[in-house]
Amino acid sequence: MRHLAPWLAVLLLACNQGDFECDHNRACNLRGDGVCTRTLHRCAYGEPACPGGLRYSSFAGEAANQCVPAIPEDLVLAWPAPQELVLDGDPTEFQIGRPLLLDSPFGVWGRVWFAWDPQGLYVAANVHDPNVTGAPDANTRLWDRDGVEILLDVNSDGGNARLPGTDDFKFLVTAFNTTEAWWGGMRPDQAWDAPLRSATQVRGTVNQATDQDEGYGVEFRIPWSDLLPRPTPGEQWGMNIKLNDQVGGNARVVQWRPGAFNFPAHAGRLGFVGPEARSDFRPRTPPLPSAPRFERQDLAAAWLGASARFQPEAPHANLFDGCVGLTAGCAAEVEDADRVTMEFDLGRTLELGYVRLFGDDRHEWVSDTWSMWVAPQRSGPWRELFSKSDALGLRWFTQDIRGAVGRFVRIRVSGRPGMGLELKELELYARVPPPAP
Repeated sequence: MRHLAPWLAVLLLACNQGDFECDHNRACNLRGDGVCTRTLHRCAYGEPACPGGLRYSSFAGEAANQCVPAIPEDLVLAWPAPQELVLDGDPTEFQIGRPLLLDSPFGVWGRVWFAWDPQGLYVAANVHDPNVTGAPDANTRLWDRDGVEILLDVNSDGGNARLPGTDDFKFLVTAFNTTEAWWGGMRPDQAWDAPLRSATQVRGTVNQATDQDEGYGVEFRIPWSDLLPRPTPGEQWGMNIKLNDQVGGNARVVQWRPGAFNFPAHAGRLGFVGPEARSDFRPRTPPLPSAPRFERQDLAAAWLGASARFQPEAPHANLFDGCVGLTAGCAAEVEDADRVTMEFDLGRTLELGYVRLFGDDRHEWVSDTWSMWVAPQRSGPWRELFSKSDALGLRWFTQDIRGAVGRFVRIRVSGRPGMGLELKELELYARVPPPAP
């Protein structure tokens, strides 16, 4: 993660009596292109003669009629959220400061704002789309539907491949609030399920090409986690964003930075601004070579045994079949057992990456705590990697175990005493250790 150095020396201008201080873009209404700058809270308007395209108004105190300092075209800023933001699909409360403009020659365009707080990264987009379209059919891929898609490269290390690193993420929210997430450095790359909070509002009639729609609003929050850590003020990540547009059964995009969208090497930068507003606009470093991807292991084939008997109608293989539905056939059950310990032989020494468990809380048999050990051989020595009491819930729980190396794996899942346990799915991702530099 790269950091930003001090900038914007004009931040501390004194305010003359009679200065107009704004708190929202809508307060700057002398013309239609007014912006309330996040640095001075003064109005500025479009000016082609200024390097940054904006000039302060005559009511901006000591900054009056001066050009607003330019920001490099490959950088956008996420500002501290001034309050808890309400996600309702109406981006109005986000509209302070200069937005990122996404434009196209075919009439679809959008303005995007970024904010952050201790809970996560907020993205708000106001999209103009004269023909808001739902999916032509249920099989239409989400990225071929109207919506917003963002790529994040947390380490800002580039990578000239499709989501090559485990610090690379993609998130998508359609105009109708369907969401999806992808996690890089993994195969399959949809291994990570982000608890996105999102909301949308459509302004127009769906699938009615004979009238003129206004478009739609999209707001979503990407939560910080062990895998997507909260940045520090002044940090910058790689970022690209696009609008997906469906028209007549065909898909087209309005993309910020050109090039293959899924390749972080083509991304721009997202800077996280703190109270001091720091940035040095350093250019991106060349992409680093990509390490081998973590592959999902065939745990059914690696199964050595368990300390408790699985029910015949729900054998242990159901833990590894990719089924996380609510039917009985998707669960592995252990009757009248407080815990079950499972052992696996991966066949060779591997570098471990991540382990995922899909818990259950809809039945009286529930998971509660899960633990994991690794060893070079089955006789040991066994090294405990973690023990966490978070497996109770009808969702995925992901644990980062990068750096652990071994061939034999032991996983223990505990339930409530005397009630047995039930869990939906278990996945392990590992790879052949990359050669030492």
